[in-house]
Amino acid sequence: MPYNYPDPGDRVTAKMISSISDPDRWDAEEQRILSSLRSELRQIEPPRVVLDVGAGIGRLTRALGDLIIAADLLEPDLARARRAKDFIKATAPQLSANVYTVESELPEQTYDLVLLSHVIQHLLPREAQRLVAFSADRCRPGGLFYLATTLASPDRSNWRLASIDESGHWTERAVSEDLFSKQVAKPVLGTLPVREFSQVELARALRAVGIELLAVLPFHETSLGGALTEAPGAFRDIAMIGRKHQPQGSRSRGRER
Repeated sequence: MPYNYPDPGDRVTAKMISSISDPDRWDAEEQRILSSLRSELRQIEPPRVVLDVGAGIGRLTRALGDLIIAADLLEPDLARARRAKDFIKATAPQLSANVYTVESELPEQTYDLVLLSHVIQHLLPREAQRLVAFSADRCRPGGLFYLATTLASPDRSNWRLASIDESGHWTERAVSEDLFSKQVAKPVLGTLPVREFSQVELARALRAVGIELLAVLPFHETSLGGALTEAPGAFRDIAMIGRKHQPQGSRSRGRER
């Protein structure tokens, strides 16, 4: 069955961002995270090849376009995948880029950098765990792994549903894990299920798949106000940059699986 992202056009997300009292700081924090990722990526000898899992329209791949030679984008939503092809072609024409909608279509290779940005918070727990493992498996030994998602406090997940109410305002309410799972299993367009992960469980999940953490970067402070005022912790989101474990004595950067 084709997958349809429950927030077409990112309307719910855009409405949340538009409610923030200082949108410039929101953008500045995203640039801070991107700068950290770019700095780590520069440490890898070119040519560099990237896999973007849950790529959306490919914004993150495009932001790294000057540092990489090729990219494979995996986006299961067919409409977003079509937009990704057009977006990358128009904004990063120098890249050798392919867009896939099914995991099994991906080339049998590993990558210098694997991106998994703001994807797993919309999935069932078992599927989120599987996707982290799948993505880490595609990262070459010594390669970089980038995970970004929503942050909970202090040490356990929270479950929420975000939408735009009848008056046109962004709203988010806490729900049970059971209701969250039902919403993911039978999505309603315009209602976005959001799981907030603790830093502890994310770090544990990455270690379990052979990722050594290099940087842990909370971002989007709740002090930005607006829609974020009622968020559960000091930060809305978290990024983790790690390196795939490389067996001692291994010098290969081969990409063939």
